[in-house]
Amino acid sequence: MRVKQMTKKGAALLVSAVMMLAGLCGCSTDLTMNLKADGSGTVTQTVMIEKEYLGEDESSLDESFTYEDVKENGKEYKKGTKTVTFDRVKDIPDLDGCQIAFDENCFYMRNDSAMEVSGSTSSSVSTEEMKDLLQMSTKVTFPYEIKKTNGVIQSDKKTVVWDNDKMYDNANCWVVFSDSLLADTIAAPAFTGAKNGSYYKKDVTVKVVSDTVIDTFAVNHKNTGADNCIVSKEGKNTITCTDVNGKTAKISFVIDKTKPTVKGVASGKTYKTAKTIKYSDKYGVKSATLNGKKITSGKKVSKKGSYKLVVTDKAGNKNVVNFKIK
Repeated sequence: MRVKQMTKKGAALLVSAVMMLAGLCGCSTDLTMNLKADGSGTVTQTVMIEKEYLGEDESSLDESFTYEDVKENGKEYKKGTKTVTFDRVKDIPDLDGCQIAFDENCFYMRNDSAMEVSGSTSSSVSTEEMKDLLQMSTKVTFPYEIKKTNGVIQSDKKTVVWDNDKMYDNANCWVVFSDSLLADTIAAPAFTGAKNGSYYKKDVTVKVVSDTVIDTFAVNHKNTGADNCIVSKEGKNTITCTDVNGKTAKISFVIDKTKPTVKGVASGKTYKTAKTIKYSDKYGVKSATLNGKKITSGKKVSKKGSYKLVVTDKAGNKNVVNFKIK
């Protein structure tokens, strides 16, 4: 692996299971893992950092690695290697923020924390640019023959490799060893926390439930590499989940935290002339009443008296306007 020159800001943008395992800020890494049936094994991390990126100050290097100077294609690198032995996969060092599971049926590695969706984000470094800056791969050898994976199965049928494209696309890394998880009778994934076609006025936490391994979990058409998310972005949100059998579940819902707009009258005001009441909501009005009776937008009110206008949108937000006409 080679780590080309990049800014610290660019490095911080990288969020993947591999980076979580690496524990190295500003660097990506090649991982080679060997797993035994009891869940024990070894993981070797290898990183090559372009010296131009480091400069003369090497104090930021992780001291747990063993380094050597190497030269490839006319460029000088700092090559670091570290091998760790573990008794259980959950004991693998630097696993913070990553969920990993392994048994005789399957193996998966994905983001552990809920994906927070608060709106569109932009970066000065695109995904394609990041792929070019940081090349990385993960290689795992298992004690069981692989039936299906989203990586590349090697010739021994027990080893799989995931390349950097898979990592940058925030995909789950998964392997299936058991035919029972690939059965046609397994139902499609299901969601908890939100219903299709619903409206919400608060943040929504959505989780997926599946009888097999999850392949992708996408929020607003962007894969998250997780199996749950917290959505606070106002507007229509779509979540899609696909399992390893290709069965897909999809829901769309609207988050609306803004009360309906009312024009023509204002709360606490007293008017001496007739008033035309208009109301609207970006995502739809559920009901509108004037002194408890249904009222349509554009209604003209001229009778003297005290009035209470209540406009409620589909998410349950209310705009209450109390006014008088003398």
